[in-house]
Amino acid sequence: MTAMVHPAADSLKASPEGPCPEKSSNWKVESAEVLCRTCCTPISLADRVCPFCESAPAFSVSGNNSYVKLKGVLRVLYDGRYGSADACNLIYVGTVDQNRKVVVKAARLDGDDLEVETLRQEIQIQRRLTHDHIVPLLYAAETPTEVLLLEPFASGGDLHAALGSQRMISEVQASHLCEQLLSGLRYLHEEEFILHGDVKPRNIFLVPAGHALVAQLGDFGLARECPHKAPFLCQFEGIQGSHGYIAPEILAEEAYGFGVDIFALGVMIFTLLTGYEPFYPPSNVTAPLEFDESSWEDLSKESESFVTGLLQQRLQERFNASSALAHEWFLLFGDDVPTKPSSPWSPLRKDLCFHPACKVREALASVES
Repeated sequence: MTAMVHPAADSLKASPEGPCPEKSSNWKVESAEVLCRTCCTPISLADRVCPFCESAPAFSVSGNNSYVKLKGVLRVLYDGRYGSADACNLIYVGTVDQNRKVVVKAARLDGDDLEVETLRQEIQIQRRLTHDHIVPLLYAAETPTEVLLLEPFASGGDLHAALGSQRMISEVQASHLCEQLLSGLRYLHEEEFILHGDVKPRNIFLVPAGHALVAQLGDFGLARECPHKAPFLCQFEGIQGSHGYIAPEILAEEAYGFGVDIFALGVMIFTLLTGYEPFYPPSNVTAPLEFDESSWEDLSKESESFVTGLLQQRLQERFNASSALAHEWFLLFGDDVPTKPSSPWSPLRKDLCFHPACKVREALASVES
């Protein structure tokens, strides 16, 4: 795959009136400037040709305490400056020291105010996070023309792109993937009090580590910090999330919390196991779950029980990250990564292989060493 970040034009942002004042008041990030390395003139990341020396610019980002050298010309993955609903209006791929590829996300200060504030909030949240299953923030700065952040480039692409036209993976691989993601969500919810708000395949990035993959949750443009006291609920400020993954409490315009991420994960795992969505139409989340016999006959009863717990309509009855991780479904499969598919072949099933959660740290360390 060649792209780590995809535009989330189908993601709906909460609070059409803009972000909460208390979230913006503590904005602090390094001031920096983008320089053309040919003539050393301050320019914008959006300039495809330096307006001063007319060369295709290779950028350097220089701040008070840091210097980031972006080698070569940035490749544009996405330009949403013209009528897009994306939270970030410019996305590039570049290369830094030791030929490491990075993704550069930028929002121009003379553009949409909400997009700028959304990227600032994304940086505020992501800079706090350190976990194997969370895309790390490498660098963030504000130049005279834009707010920008740098993240590692995931060479495995995102899960949506990796699946392609095939919508399913084997049960054992769905279990390994789900356990990885729940580990990240437990960290977000229980240690950082952060809800992601847009869990879906496009926001799950795949890092090859040896003979299998590590999944990382990224794109925190819709993330929110929840109150640190029970019941840990945020006030409803508008529909938030992506079509097909929005929890019942948000559609009912009620206060919501970490359960929205668990529900979205349930939709995704159900679809990965069966090839069809649990609700039709996707907004009909009050309908009872239907387990088509032909789709579930080769799957374990534990998998059916597990997704039922993720997709409970009532927030009080839905799993949280910890209770989901304790489910017996994860005890069915060993810690070894299978070299052959464990389910009957299907033209809809993609042969993706994920590390068991307990082996992720070791796998990542072997790649970094």
